[in-house]
Amino acid sequence: MNTRLIFPALAGLTFLLGGCSTSKKTTNQSTRPSSVPVCSNNAKDSLQLEWYKVNNPLQSDVPTYTLPTHFNTYAISTDRQLKAFFIKAKTTAAPFSMPLSGPDDCRAFTTQVSGTMSAELAAKYPEIVSLKGRSDANADADLRLDYDGNQMRGQIIWSGKVYIIDPVKYGNSTVYIVYDKNDTSVPKNSFESDPTKQQQPQKKDQPKYNTKPKYDANY
Repeated sequence: MNTRLIFPALAGLTFLLGGCSTSKKTTNQSTRPSSVPVCSNNAKDSLQLEWYKVNNPLQSDVPTYTLPTHFNTYAISTDRQLKAFFIKAKTTAAPFSMPLSGPDDCRAFTTQVSGTMSAELAAKYPEIVSLKGRSDANADADLRLDYDGNQMRGQIIWSGKVYIIDPVKYGNSTVYIVYDKNDTSVPKNSFESDPTKQQQPQKKDQPKYNTKPKYDANY
């Protein structure tokens, strides 16, 4: 049985091309989202994104995969909503909000295309969208999102903490777990531990984040 590597954070184009149809597999105990969104970007039409808290815990069914020690699980109302957001965000500054430490910790960002893909590759893989974002409420905050046409992965740096957004596939649905990177065994990079440290410039089409494997599980 083949194995795949799931990386700890965004790995730009390399990460997406390697896992554009995969997500973590878990079992669930009648996992149901809340009826009222806990976080919304308050946008209209195709830019609207609403997050719903999933209250029942997920359990890993892959022996070599371990969930973070602490995490929150959320659902988007529809996959179509997420796709519409990223299509629109390719051509305009888009608001993005995400609950970080919990459902009451909704943080807002303004996103734009990250520019990590060359025009040639962007034309070859139009379904892939990479965004970066900043927050008016926190000048040191940083958001990175990658979308492969089906699901999203992300990393948020906020007040010295690094939060990871990972898709979890169960049945025909996808939910997202959000967790503090400290709740895993993956070490922080220097720029994650100290937001005042600037990263070295990256060449186009190269990953921005550390690609050290975090999980080795069958998918």
